Amino acid sequence: QLTVNVGDLRSEIKDLERDNIYLREKLERVNQEHSALVAQLESEADGEGVELHAIQAKCNLKEQQLNNALSEIEVMRETLQGKCDALNELETTLSDQRDVNVDLQNLINELKDRCEVLGEKRKKYRLRLCVDTTA
Repeated sequence: QLTVNVGDLRSEIKDLERDNIYLREKLERVNQEHSALVAQLESEADGEGVELHAIQAKCNLKEQQLNNALSEIEVMRETLQGKCDALNELETTLSDQRDVNVDLQNLINELKDRCEVLGEKRKKYRLRLCVDTTA
């Protein structure tokens, strides 16, 4: 049973060699397809990466613009607060000035009243002088 026909073995070896060549060629084609797919995926990934970088750059720009706007708003708020403080001081000054004006007006009125009283006394005194000198 161990008798083997050399011709059959040679034939089988040739078949195996053909199969081996066929499988090597097929493996080479599969490797080429694989390499092509990998290259395509890497290219697409690079494209998406570039697109993602562009989107990230736009987001960064928008964030910077928002931060700039917030800084401007903060400066405006501080400026407005300063103007409000100045207005409050002015209002206080005006109120104080009104009080001073009222006090001055009261003093003026009091002086007018005293002048009138003095004028009346003067008239009386003159009349007395006139009466005294004529008598």
